[in-house]
Amino acid sequence: MAIDSSSSSNTPFFFFYEEFYGPMHLETLRSVSNVAVLLHGLGKFDEAEPMSIRSLRGYEEIFGMMHPDTLISVNNYASLLQDRCRYEEAGNLYQRALKSYEEIHGKNHSDTLLSAINLASLFKEQCKYEAAEPLIRRAVNGYDELYGKKHSATLGAVGDLASILHDQGQLDLAEPLYRRALNGLEEVQGPNHQDTLGLCGNLAGLLKDLGKLDEAGLLYRRELIGREKIQGKSHPDTLLSVSENATLLQAQGDLVQAEILIRRAFNGFEDIYGPKHSLTLEAVSDLGSILQDQQDHLNEVEPLYRRALNGFKELHGSKHTLTLGAVSDLAGLLQEQNKFDEAEPLFKHALNGYEELLGPKHPDTLKSVTDLASLLKEQNKLNQAEALYRRALKGREEIYGSSHRDTLYTKGYLGHCLMLQSNLSGNDMIVDAFHKLKEGPNGITSSHPWYKKFTKILKNDVRIEK
Repeated sequence: MAIDSSSSSNTPFFFFYEEFYGPMHLETLRSVSNVAVLLHGLGKFDEAEPMSIRSLRGYEEIFGMMHPDTLISVNNYASLLQDRCRYEEAGNLYQRALKSYEEIHGKNHSDTLLSAINLASLFKEQCKYEAAEPLIRRAVNGYDELYGKKHSATLGAVGDLASILHDQGQLDLAEPLYRRALNGLEEVQGPNHQDTLGLCGNLAGLLKDLGKLDEAGLLYRRELIGREKIQGKSHPDTLLSVSENATLLQAQGDLVQAEILIRRAFNGFEDIYGPKHSLTLEAVSDLGSILQDQQDHLNEVEPLYRRALNGFKELHGSKHTLTLGAVSDLAGLLQEQNKFDEAEPLFKHALNGYEELLGPKHPDTLKSVTDLASLLKEQNKLNQAEALYRRALKGREEIYGSSHRDTLYTKGYLGHCLMLQSNLSGNDMIVDAFHKLKEGPNGITSSHPWYKKFTKILKNDVRIEK
């Protein structure tokens, strides 16, 4: 989403204009609008909203519903509502702005294309990818026609398209688009521009999903150092980069440093946005996951997971990916506590939700498949578990290839399931998977949670969690 903040302002100027010109003078309204954008950027949503409404109503009264200044105010207010997770209201305003720009300028004007991107960002956040992708492709083509392939607007839209494809699990299509956008922005805007750093983080997230952890780590650290230098250590973008670095360290098995970083992000988000904001809740969920992997503070984990789940439900509803992820997290903890009857309906609810939202072959869906398979295996429902593991293994091989970590984890757990059914091929599958997981610079070591789990399997300990 884009917020117009081309001119700077502050609260004293706002009061000056109001006293000197009156509350409905154009300069007063511009100052009100600028202060609203500033407060929004600082996360002070309660203070920003009445000022956003005031500026919008003022522009409507002075200029009418279709004036460019009015439509900028419409988009800015919609962006604020989106950040407050009031999606229906935000969508109505974004739709209004897009329709108005199309009527005034036509479908390929730069203002129209930016409005299309804003609406696509809302759809993406709601997991409405079928609605978001055509809008982004329209923007890519439109900017390309207007400015050329190497313009920052074109490259930004290419990065947005990559992000939507990434979210849909189309990693092979997303990676070259991310790299095109990042390389282009490095050339056009420089290596430390905020847009360039954002693409560093996005590409790093994709590489992490592909199991390329060393390259991902370099990009994540580059983004964090750049944001701390340019935006400061407490800026929301910096804190988001902190949380991304934390989850990478978790994937690498460095749980101590991961906890330090995620607590920093959590405290920062809570200070800026409050305890119920989506970013705060994501940090709560990540903290729970890291503590669960550590196994030393399990009494802290369940309250964190339940807080995240209840918060996501309130913000996004029961069928959003963040809510479903929180359901899966809680189910996994209940499984670890041997509360199988409580865990099973939660796992099934999550899987059904992912299949409905993302389709049967999305990476998040396949993770949900393995979650349920793990529970069924512990309940000795081995035929059902085997079928789910085979489904997940096939899907992950298609997406990631045979050497990706997630593929190898799945292969190992399928092997364990076969061993429990006295199928001798299962042991060979586990040995092969475990050997490949330990190979290379990204190989798991003895401190990694997965190393410990596969070691237990090979010692014939049947009580293995996922």
